Amino acid sequence: MKTILSLTGLIFIIFLPLCVASAKYRNDTELSNLYNPTVTGNWNDSIQVKTDAHAKYRNLMSQLGVVFAPNFLSPAETLGYMGHALGVNYSMTTIDYKAPYWKEGMEGKPGFALQTIGFEYRKGMWFPLPGFEIGGGLKYLPESHMYAPHIMAKFAINEGYFKWPIPTIAVRGYGSRVMGNTDVDLTIASVDLSLSKSFGLLSTVNTTVYAGYAYLMIIPDSKVIDFTPGVDSLRQDVIPT
Repeated sequence: MKTILSLTGLIFIIFLPLCVASAKYRNDTELSNLYNPTVTGNWNDSIQVKTDAHAKYRNLMSQLGVVFAPNFLSPAETLGYMGHALGVNYSMTTIDYKAPYWKEGMEGKPGFALQTIGFEYRKGMWFPLPGFEIGGGLKYLPESHMYAPHIMAKFAINEGYFKWPIPTIAVRGYGSRVMGNTDVDLTIASVDLSLSKSFGLLSTVNTTVYAGYAYLMIIPDSKVIDFTPGVDSLRQDVIPT
């Protein structure tokens, strides 16, 4: 157990410096471009300008939340109350990179997909019920300051029928907070249902077929956005530095 905790801490120390640099990177957001009146028109006079800006913001946050959403990286079976696992994962999520909200809302030019790397530690539990599992980890978006610590809990409703054609059924809850961005924070919550069945091949290879469905909730929390950095927006002159 001490070894697992040490490895988890080491991975966190490795990831953390990648997320704390001051300058913005290519995959950081630049939300002022979505709302800047000098780009989209007269902000005060046009209702359509406001409507378009809000729609772009919602679409961008929706797809960015999916990038940090949980993945199905394990079957429905739990680890057992004595089991634990530490895994490193990599995922790629396609985006509508040609859409205006990706072109205007990011610091750099986005590609057709965003890649994330991360790790997760899971531990089987016997309390409060057998077939219970908890875990936590971290996901990081390269070329950005954004990282997302998360926690999860899984309960296997039905498992252990290895010799019968009965699948394992599990329910999982997941919560995550995307941080490190100067424009917005994201809260991500999901509840999913998964089914899986393991098969042995030639008493040598274990093959598992599994599927799942997730209900995903993405809650963006925008910060104060300065349309004119370095300029007093009321006096319309440059602030001396």
